[in-house]
Amino acid sequence: MGRTRFFLASAAVFLAFALNGCGGSSSGGNSNGPLSITTSSAPQGVVGVAYNLTLAGRGGTTPYAWSLSNGSLPAGLMMTRDGVISGTPTANGSSSFTIGLTDSEHPPAVATAGLTIQINASLSITTSSLPDGKTGIPYSATLAATGGIAPYKWSVTQGSLPAGLMLDTSAGVISGTPMGPGTTNFTIGVSDSANPVENATVALSIVIAPPPPPPPPRGAAMYVQEIINFQFTDVAGLAIAKDGSLSPLASSPEPLPLGSVAVSSRTPSIFVLKNFFSLEVDALIENPDYSISPYTSTVIDTGGKYQFSTLAVDPTGQNLYLSIAPGYATSGVLVLTADGAFRTVQTLVTGSPVGTLVFTPDGEFGFSSVCPNPQSGSPAVLSFARAEDGTLTQVGSVTSDSCVTANQVSPDGKYLAVSGQNGIQIYSISASGTLTALLSPPVPVTACQGAYQARVSSLFWDDSSTYLLGATGIRGGGGILIGGLAVLRFAGSTLTETTEPCQDPLQSAVRSGSFIYAMDGYCFDNCIYGPIEGYSFENGQLTPLPKSPYSYGGTMVIY
Repeated sequence: MGRTRFFLASAAVFLAFALNGCGGSSSGGNSNGPLSITTSSAPQGVVGVAYNLTLAGRGGTTPYAWSLSNGSLPAGLMMTRDGVISGTPTANGSSSFTIGLTDSEHPPAVATAGLTIQINASLSITTSSLPDGKTGIPYSATLAATGGIAPYKWSVTQGSLPAGLMLDTSAGVISGTPMGPGTTNFTIGVSDSANPVENATVALSIVIAPPPPPPPPRGAAMYVQEIINFQFTDVAGLAIAKDGSLSPLASSPEPLPLGSVAVSSRTPSIFVLKNFFSLEVDALIENPDYSISPYTSTVIDTGGKYQFSTLAVDPTGQNLYLSIAPGYATSGVLVLTADGAFRTVQTLVTGSPVGTLVFTPDGEFGFSSVCPNPQSGSPAVLSFARAEDGTLTQVGSVTSDSCVTANQVSPDGKYLAVSGQNGIQIYSISASGTLTALLSPPVPVTACQGAYQARVSSLFWDDSSTYLLGATGIRGGGGILIGGLAVLRFAGSTLTETTEPCQDPLQSAVRSGSFIYAMDGYCFDNCIYGPIEGYSFENGQLTPLPKSPYSYGGTMVIY
């Protein structure tokens, strides 16, 4: 009995050893933890490009058996029992499915995992043409492709880019500054990140135009009505050459509406008060070639409360200031934004109608005048402090001997010159914006060697704040019309007329740097306009410009 038990125990040990030895040689490994699928994502594929993915698992007992337990593979692909997904995709799109893994245990362990395979369309370049460029002007164009597997790599496979341009091989951007005109043909290639790599090409060309003609320097363009047979026609755009002469712009005539005009150094650069009753304000943008493009137009209903006479813009270009015309109960200034919306910022009410506003170069202070009825008060010059939002606060007032016809702040911001019936007065501007008269009495402007006292319609300082130039026009004895440009020298407390005009009367004048353009004309029963006379104004001297006078008239605008 004892022998029998020993024999059976020995046989069991031997059988167990034999079984373990046979399992290692046929299965290639033993159980090693729980069975799991380690493939967590699948690479993208491309239609028409061979695809191959070997699935991986761990744990359990090998060999494994793989299967598709739910969903379907992309069209053109299949999966083997060994866990290989392969084939050639035939359609693009995204396919989600579940794979199953079983091992060789008895009973077998089972693991599942969800996968998605994205099949992209074949690689192609979608850019079919490139924009033209100009010699000497920076150029940039971005190439585009679709399909394949990003990221892409770009190249020039045939020919070359225009001189001065280069290709960013990663971003697909052609950029640089073209060095010369002409048409350049070349072939662009793109490669994707698939394995194997897919390629695509496209033939392209770039046309580089000659450099544009340089525009006249800033501040060297004029817009003015053209007169033919004493009739106003279109608004002409004129370039101001280096010598001051005027010549039509290629874009002339320009779409500049009629009315009171203000010019800003910011865009939109030209503002026009076109309708004095319903307050229609137009904004126009001046293009690099000095042509004019309409920007926006806004009508503000005033309810018939008042109409407007003049328009001004502060040096920052942020606000417009419209003076309320005489004869209305509400007198003062309407302040608007200058951003194209023309929202009302402030309605400044004064006791009398306000003239055109002029500002110090920094825009901190503004100055205007009031001209009330004789029964309601005396003429005065007003000082305003300008807030950051454009609103005005009156900080001072000085009595004037007559109503003001023209005013101008000196370039250094220290003085304000005003002209009236009795002549020109110069005021010093304090740090708080208040004014102090420097001349006693005002200095009259005379014409024809003192034979007549002239009326000044426009005033200009020179850059040194030393000389004043006034456009004058009067009816002399016997109904003779005389006038012209008067030059006066300012020396702190004295103003001396150095040039007395004795020519045709002037309706208005405008300034562009050292050039002055004065328009012949007068308004009595009707307004008559003559040609524009051009002068160089330097060191107090007036020198006629080449080809002056010019056959234009009406409202002049300088930018």
